[in-house]
Amino acid sequence: MSNKSDFPYLHGFSQKEQDRLRQQAAFAEHIIYKDINLSSVKDVLEVGCGVGAQSEILLRRFPKINLTGIDLNEKQLSAATTHLESLPYADNRFNLKKMNAESLEFESNSFDGAFLCWVLEHIPNPANVLSEVRRVLSPGSTVYVTEVLNSTT
Repeated sequence: MSNKSDFPYLHGFSQKEQDRLRQQAAFAEHIIYKDINLSSVKDVLEVGCGVGAQSEILLRRFPKINLTGIDLNEKQLSAATTHLESLPYADNRFNLKKMNAESLEFESNSFDGAFLCWVLEHIPNPANVLSEVRRVLSPGSTVYVTEVLNSTT
């Protein structure tokens, strides 16, 4: 991952594409979340929060969590912030930051849960990201990772 905010991104950054990503998340929600339970988690790290499509779902489904979302792109973070601020159930429950997932700026044991959805496929060294996620999680924390296998489609 680059530290640049203008890194090449498969999906693009237009409003139309941001809306499509939210629609895709809503469409796949019943599949993605069928076995996800963050009800005993308080502080969740979402890696690659993008436009906040999954953030919205996490905050709605798990009303006791506080969510910290990270992404490299300021435009996506701005769109996510605007969208999440419009949702009453998300009020004061999220913090979005521009950050490189391969070098997290959090201290060890900062979170007790992590969520990564469709992000590792965009990262050249996903093992580095997973190592960093492990570092910032408290021992025994819950981690959910969902990816697509594009070669099968």
